[in-house]
Parts: sequence; C-alpha cells; structure tokens
Amino acid sequence: MIGRRKALILGAGVYLIGACLCTVANNIEMLLVGRILQGIGVCAAGVMSRAIAKDLCKKKDLPRVLSWISIGMATAPAAAPALGALLYFLCGWRSIFAVLSVVSLLILAHAYWRMRESLKIQNQQKSVHRHFVLFLSLMMHRNLMAFALVAAAIQSAWFCYVVMGPFIFFKTLGLGVNDLAYISLLTAAGVACGGWFSIRFTPKSTPLRLIALGMALCIISGLAMMTFQTQPIHLLSILGPMILFSFGLGVTIPNATSLALENQERQAGTASALIGFTMMGMSTAVTALINALGLQSTTELGAAIALLSAFAISAALLGMHGRAA
Repeated sequence: MIGRRKALILGAGVYLIGACLCTVANNIEMLLVGRILQGIGVCAAGVMSRAIAKDLCKKKDLPRVLSWISIGMATAPAAAPALGALLYFLCGWRSIFAVLSVVSLLILAHAYWRMRESLKIQNQQKSVHRHFVLFLSLMMHRNLMAFALVAAAIQSAWFCYVVMGPFIFFKTLGLGVNDLAYISLLTAAGVACGGWFSIRFTPKSTPLRLIALGMALCIISGLAMMTFQTQPIHLLSILGPMILFSFGLGVTIPNATSLALENQERQAGTASALIGFTMMGMSTAVTALINALGLQSTTELGAAIALLSAFAISAALLGMHGRAA
C-alpha cells in the first residue's frame, strides 16, 4: 500500500488535527470529535513503531528495541496525569491539548523530513482487499494470536487499574487530584524499570523466560492486592502491588510482542495492526465490563488483575505448545 513512512505521517497529521480541534473546542461534541481523531492518529503510530522495528532489527535485537518502544508507550500515558494536572493548574485545560498539538507537529515534521521508508517495495501489498484477507488469515496463526493475547491481557489488567484506581483513591482513601498525579509517576517508573530490566537481560535470557517472570509478577501483585488488605485500607496496600504489576507489564509486553511478530517479516505491518487491534479490543471490552458491573473496590481490582494475568499465562502456554509442535 503506502508504506510505513506515509502511514506514520498520515497518522501524525490526523492526530494533529484532533489535538488542534480539542484546543479550540467550545462544546462537548467538538471535543469528542477531536479525541476520536486523536485516537485514530495514535493507533497509526503504535502499529508503525512495531512494524518498523520488525523491518530494521535482527531477531535477537527485536525484544530489546521493542522494550524501548514499550517504555515510551507505557510510561507516557502513566505519567500523563501528573503532567496534565500541572498544565491544568498553571494554564487551564486547553493548554494540555495545545502542548499535544506542538508535540504532534514536531513528530510530523521529523517523520516528513528525516524518516526513511523501512518497508521493501517487494513486500508492499497493492490491494486493500489483500490486506483484509491477510488480516483475517493471521487470526488463525497460533503463535501470533497466543502472544498477542498475552500482551492484550496484561494491558487489559492495566486498564482495570486506570478505570478503578481513581474511585479507590478519591472515594475510599480521600486523596486529591495532585496525589493521583504523583501516584501515576510511581507506576510509570515501575513500567520504565521493567522495560529497562528487559533491555538489560535480553542478551542473557530468552523472551519466553522474561515473559514467564513478568507474568508471575503480575499475578502475584493481583493476589497480594486481594489478600493483604488492612482496615482501613492503606495506600501502600494498593500502590505496592501496582508498582510490582507495572514492573511485570514492562517486562512482559515487549517480549510477548516480539514473539508474536516472529516469522512475520513479509506481513509485519498487518501483524502489528492485528496485535494492536487485539490489545485495544480486549482492553475496551474489559473496561466496559467493569463499568457495567460497577466494580470499584480494591479486592475487585486485585481479582481482575489476577484473573487477567492467569489468562495471559494460559495464552502463553498455548503459544509455547504451538512453538514446540
């Protein structure tokens, strides 16, 4: 089709339009349209970052590079509440989208003037129909889907915290917006440390072993949150397990993504899109279910994390069985 570079430029352009629209929005409808455009644009960046890494990196280097990407993709939304709160109190809510507009403009300019196409011409598909058929066929690929579900389940557990955490911090613990911003920085640091650990030990270990470690930390954090609750609830009984979970997420997702993209050289872009679709689709479904059920307690959050981590372990075992077959 159009290659990685043009897709990234198009996505950054759509995101820029959405951010500008949000900056000048004077009603909720206009704000929602802008946010939808931002969501569409940012998806292109997520998909292309994985595909470009697959295009340019050797097999042994891919987990390390994806760990760097994962650090950025995970810590940015985790640190966003702290930065957003600072901008809100200093300049108002419009300043948040104004800063995002500037950042997206810089990314767009860099992609346009400095970035080179990473996809070989002979690997570019010429038909939208062929891409759609390939997308559906990749859903039947056991290794890809198994490890995509690993990443999706762990990300969904993180989204459970994003949805349920504010209720717990505000209503149960009586914390304020500023407190939540500092907490977000701590969980972001956990993700970054997990990503750094993955980068540091990738040459000495294997993606499967690192995934096993990451998933073990995730399920332990969920069980700990369920089990070790004080009355009244103390902040550390939530924050401690969540920092541990964040570390496990930083280890698990890049290595699961690396294994999902294994042997997908000729269709790395479509495979990356399927991984992103699986991760965001599952996260959306899980958060919708949480809202429908009205889950808000610390015990329920721990149970959700533990269950989704157990699902990730099951998916990883399925992927390992497929690799051994």
